[in-house]
Amino acid sequence: MTGMPTYICGNNACKATFDVNPAQTSPPCPRCRSKRSWPCKPYICTRCLIRFPAREPSPGKAPNCGYCRSNAGVRELKERELQTYTGLPPSILRNIFEMCDERTLGLLALVCTRFRDLAVPLLQRWAPQMEAFGSTTHRLKDVLIAPDEGILTGAHALQVAVDKFTHPGRRNYEGSILEYIIENDISINLNLGTASPEVAAALKKAAKTIRGESSNSVSVSDPSAFHKMHNKVWVIDKDGVIVGSPNISYAGMEGGNFESFIYIRSQRVGAMFGKYLRYLKEPNNNALWNEVGYAVTQYNREQHGLRLAMAPLVKITDFLVTELAGATKVVIRQFLISSWRPGRKEVNVLQTLCGMAKNGVDIEIYLDEEAYVTQHHVREAVGYLLEAGVKVFTQKPVYVVNAGSERIQHDKLILATIRTGKMVTPVHRTLIGTAGLTKDVILNHNAETFIATDRPSIYQAIEAHHLQTLNPKIADTRQVVLRKE
Repeated sequence: MTGMPTYICGNNACKATFDVNPAQTSPPCPRCRSKRSWPCKPYICTRCLIRFPAREPSPGKAPNCGYCRSNAGVRELKERELQTYTGLPPSILRNIFEMCDERTLGLLALVCTRFRDLAVPLLQRWAPQMEAFGSTTHRLKDVLIAPDEGILTGAHALQVAVDKFTHPGRRNYEGSILEYIIENDISINLNLGTASPEVAAALKKAAKTIRGESSNSVSVSDPSAFHKMHNKVWVIDKDGVIVGSPNISYAGMEGGNFESFIYIRSQRVGAMFGKYLRYLKEPNNNALWNEVGYAVTQYNREQHGLRLAMAPLVKITDFLVTELAGATKVVIRQFLISSWRPGRKEVNVLQTLCGMAKNGVDIEIYLDEEAYVTQHHVREAVGYLLEAGVKVFTQKPVYVVNAGSERIQHDKLILATIRTGKMVTPVHRTLIGTAGLTKDVILNHNAETFIATDRPSIYQAIEAHHLQTLNPKIADTRQVVLRKE
């Protein structure tokens, strides 16, 4: 005790305590400068033996313990007790908990009321492990199944939702992702966007060829529920998630296309995506819709630097427009974009990009060359972008042996430099997922996924992939010029 009154900051994110001169009323917090503060006293909860400061309650009442939330055993600590109290202070608990992993924090938050108020805030700031990979800097198939190093090493169960799972056909199964899954006895629950009886037959045939039996399942999303199930999402043992552009095809995973994806290691994220993939199979399950939608909304409000959008639960275009607010430079890599005409009511990323470019934001867009040449709505959209001052390029990967007929610019990613307000150091934001900037995405008709993160390592990895595509030995890149009639 100092002889001076102790105050507690009213900012819930701060809650600092500090001593002040008795002549000073409602002093600002020295830590966060909040002007809301109240006199407080030290209390002890005899139920959980935790000491905590609290605002003085009304006469005859005790404050609720900040840990077990009960006021039954709470009493004020006397001055002589302050000298001898040996309970574990929250600051030490916090230091201990900060060394815990996500699973431990979640367990503490669930089963121990004593530690809940420390574990939950830390859990909400716990940044999951993330890695990003591009087809120009990595062989994506090796990232997945390289011996002892691949993401699937030691996996037991997969939930996979992809638009296409290209089966080997007459080719040998040797060395394929399909062979790895079956040979390592990994159960796969596969949800396809494009109906393909050949895939189910290939799984059964491969299982018999390799193991003599099959425990894997294939289903096709209900076409009446979504215009298209366009996801490329893997959930690995419920604690790892892959989100990005590649289908499970030769061109997507082994070379030919420009592709990219991000790997997230998190039980919380894995649980949300697992339920989302269940929803894709049960689109009329309103309870599941509400559960996943609420969980994603709450997760996006936390401070761990990762935000998720799962269409149609979270509209992709609204998500992208929000994430691009304050951008000073934007690089977009997309296979397709749709045209936008002034006067349309739907929130449209193209409309936002045109407005940003007119306000001086440096924007570059890289599209697939064949899509631009053959599809009128893409050229129409490019016309609006060029008129607004956006720089547009087309790309075509150089010839790769056995890449088949794809060989396309298939990335779905955005690199944005954000600078708002009085920010001294800009934020480098990466947005990556499965959705093109197309009409069905704008109208929220597709099942799609997008994520956003401000993690510097992710931005650097994806930027390295993008810069590699500018090498003329890797891609033919051409700038589109506005034609004046």
